[in-house]
Amino acid sequence: SLEPAAGRAGRAAALAKAARAQAKFDARILKLGPTVIDDAWVVRATRRYAQFLGLAARHPGELLVPTLDIDLAWHVHQLSPLDYRDDCHALLGRPFSHDASLGASGGGGGSGGGDDDGSGGS
Repeated sequence: SLEPAAGRAGRAAALAKAARAQAKFDARILKLGPTVIDDAWVVRATRRYAQFLGLAARHPGELLVPTLDIDLAWHVHQLSPLDYRDDCHALLGRPFSHDASLGASGGGGGSGGGDDDGSGGS
């Protein structure tokens, strides 16, 4: 059966909104540039992401807001959807949603990433 036009329009609008949010995230990462994002930064971000997942395991149901470095590691992890699903099941016993729209309303949450770039600077 064909999907009603309203359903397609709603999904198209949601996809466009997600694409705009991803573009903003990408711009924040690119703005840091190679003087900030080096091998040590990536290693540190990966370690901090693992700690973030541990925090999520210890506090299910809590709204956790990652810093920018953790959010980048989270995005990269999701690029391998089957591994992401399996890892979340193994580590958390459940799927782990990355819903950037939670922070878009100004409500102080979501996975849009905090302002800290994880560089250790101020």
